[in-house]
Amino acid sequence: MHFIRTSLLLFCVFLGVGSASAQLVVTLDFEESKYVRYQEITATVTIMNRSGRDFILEGANGESWLSFKVINPENRIVPKRGNAPRVAPLMVRKGETVRRSIPLSLLYKFDAYGDYGVTAFAYYGPSDDYIGAPRKRVTITDGSVFWEEVVGFETGENQPLKYRTISLLIHKDYQRARLFMRVAEKDSERVLGTRYLGRILAFKDPQVTIDAENRIHVLFLSAPKTWLHTIALPDGSVLKPEIFREDGANRPYMMLSRAGRVSIHGGFFKGGSEALGGVAVNPAEERAIAAGNASNARRSLSDRPGTTITNVSSSVLPDDDDTLSLMGLPGREDPIPVPHPDIPRANVVE
Repeated sequence: MHFIRTSLLLFCVFLGVGSASAQLVVTLDFEESKYVRYQEITATVTIMNRSGRDFILEGANGESWLSFKVINPENRIVPKRGNAPRVAPLMVRKGETVRRSIPLSLLYKFDAYGDYGVTAFAYYGPSDDYIGAPRKRVTITDGSVFWEEVVGFETGENQPLKYRTISLLIHKDYQRARLFMRVAEKDSERVLGTRYLGRILAFKDPQVTIDAENRIHVLFLSAPKTWLHTIALPDGSVLKPEIFREDGANRPYMMLSRAGRVSIHGGFFKGGSEALGGVAVNPAEERAIAAGNASNARRSLSDRPGTTITNVSSSVLPDDDDTLSLMGLPGREDPIPVPHPDIPRANVVE
């Protein structure tokens, strides 16, 4: 008799969970299955309302209605960061499908190499249940550093300079190669983050240099005959990439003036790209950024809850036609990469 009662109880619990799951469908997706260490990881949670009525997604007792369970490569639960924000309540109409993108790497640490298991749970108030999405796997790996240098920037008047280590990495797998920039505090070696710059065709070496304002310029082949010119600041923010097209031997290349001004020559300018999450700027906005007057024009890697974005204090570079070429000696076809700061970044073109 006891066995029958226990079986009936478990059967009823199963029916209750199944009924709630049928009314609310939760799925979890990631943009990538592999991420470079310290890269921002964004989880997209999709909620489909099949209950036949409107309801509000809100947590019990002031808790967030959306939660996650993260298992690290050692099969241990990753604790949630203490300052993690609560997801605001959300109205879901009957038959409606809603999505929320959550910066998961700001809520949980993904600092070990290997496979992580991630599950999302949505609290469904009418049945007082948490409905889980199918578990997803996220792999943390790393790229190969081919360029690294320490740069300094001012944080304010009469304030000491801050120094950060900027590294450029290429991550390759069997399908593609991707270019990343990593920013770390020089003194503490604390990594602020790894920023994705774009896909790269690795058979053409990227050109890299630093201008007079310590902005990092990278020109690389992103697709057949298509080059991206990306500008990054020491705080980790990245301006919107410029797109250039090559035509036969007419390829884009960087020029560095003696005053430290960088310009792109050759190829054909095709405009900017919104696809990489960079900040769209026009020349006036770029000058404002260089002058330290556009704090809201970009997103910094150091922009974390409870922190303040600092500007790079600098001045607008003067025009200078006395240029140095990043292409190497006259007549050389391929760009000269800069794998290490001890190697000169430019050669004089006579």
